[in-house]
Amino acid sequence: MFLLRFFYFCLIFNFILEFSNAMNDYITYKKALDNLFANYGWINLNDVSCAVLQKKVYSIETIFETKIKYDNINDKIRTATYILGCSYVKNVNILYFLLGHFNNHCRTLCDKKNFETLCCNCINKLMKLSYKMNLLLKVMLGALNALNIMHNNRWIESKQDALFSCMFFTVQKNHENIKEYPFITITLEASMSTFKRNRFLIDSGSKHCKYTFYNEDDLWQEWNKEYETMMSKGCKLPFFDYLSEKLHDKIRDIMVNKFIKLGFLYDMSTQNIAVPLQIESTNSELHPIPNYTITDEMYALMQTESIEDAIIKSKDENLEVLSKNRTTPVFIDFLKQGLNPNVSPEEISEPKEIDKQKITMYNFI
Repeated sequence: MFLLRFFYFCLIFNFILEFSNAMNDYITYKKALDNLFANYGWINLNDVSCAVLQKKVYSIETIFETKIKYDNINDKIRTATYILGCSYVKNVNILYFLLGHFNNHCRTLCDKKNFETLCCNCINKLMKLSYKMNLLLKVMLGALNALNIMHNNRWIESKQDALFSCMFFTVQKNHENIKEYPFITITLEASMSTFKRNRFLIDSGSKHCKYTFYNEDDLWQEWNKEYETMMSKGCKLPFFDYLSEKLHDKIRDIMVNKFIKLGFLYDMSTQNIAVPLQIESTNSELHPIPNYTITDEMYALMQTESIEDAIIKSKDENLEVLSKNRTTPVFIDFLKQGLNPNVSPEEISEPKEIDKQKITMYNFI
């Protein structure tokens, strides 16, 4: 009889403890999400009509149609993640399409006689864009995981919902293997192969997304016409320089509109991209917890190539993203494990201590 009572006591106590933890999480994340969704960028995230997964439709209106409550917070988190994921898929697909055309232009120059200098310059521009693309993919993955960490049923535990997390993980891993080889033809072939392979992976995500109309080929034709107009007016800018400027601008716009204006920041204390948490002061006003910032690499994605060259060359390594620990805001070394080709996202280990003095979003292995 005593053992039975003790069992019931433990059961009730465990229920109360779990409920208390869940409520604490809800209060913390509700404040963070209220602040995040107050950023005007979410209202302007209108390039995605909806996302459809497991026969359920997710639209941006779901985020704003009702206030965040205990019974709908997970749905709002998942909706924001899917809509943002679909938007990222669209942007990445367009960038790879344009990088493929850039690659083909370099190949054309390299096939001509006495064009060695232009060929090398073209490839150099392409590789700089490739390095920046790798940074952008890491930021995208970090932003998606920053949302995912607040959900009760995180992607790492729910494999059927791991679409965008696993996809961007694989795409980024493929992309960071692009290298500039001693032989021009190998560099161009290897990069083009990666662009095509990643576009194929991105297509697996886009089938779940319904977009407002867009056509990447229309953008390519528009750029060609603009360049022809510039040339007819006496402009002597090489086409690859023109493409480089346009693509750097495109990446900058994505970084500003799909990251900065959405309210994501970098947490220096945990060295992860995060949704800024809030603290309540004595006068009942909410203020962001200190130590949130924008790193040099993030600034580089918003600058012209001449400004960010040195940063990209020295720091194109290892973005850490948020861990799978939901109940407390501790984080894992995602890079050394999650970006290890021999470790799957489901096998990431428990949180570990980090060096809080570092303020870059990369750790060198």
